[in-house]
Amino acid sequence: MDSIQFNNNLENNNLNSLIKMLLKEIEENKLSTIPLFQIAKVFIKKDELVKAVNTYITILEIEPSNQEAKFNKESTLSIISQSQLDIIACTNTHMDPWV
Repeated sequence: MDSIQFNNNLENNNLNSLIKMLLKEIEENKLSTIPLFQIAKVFIKKDELVKAVNTYITILEIEPSNQEAKFNKESTLSIISQSQLDIIACTNTHMDPWV
């Protein structure tokens, strides 16, 4: 999805349809980080921060040196911790403290 189409959908709050389109795009091209960054942005707009963190972790699995993904992951984790959400207790993350 091009950035203009993405931004239009994001601004118009077509978030659920945007997620469906991005998931299809991610499925078709599993190594492309562009739709992953886009879907993470949608998750943040929907205030689904744990899903955004998981998406950044997925990006880093594809491109371990991606500085933007590292920064965004840490920033989002900071927001979560400041919101007093317990990310360790959430079973929907890659962040298992006992590994």
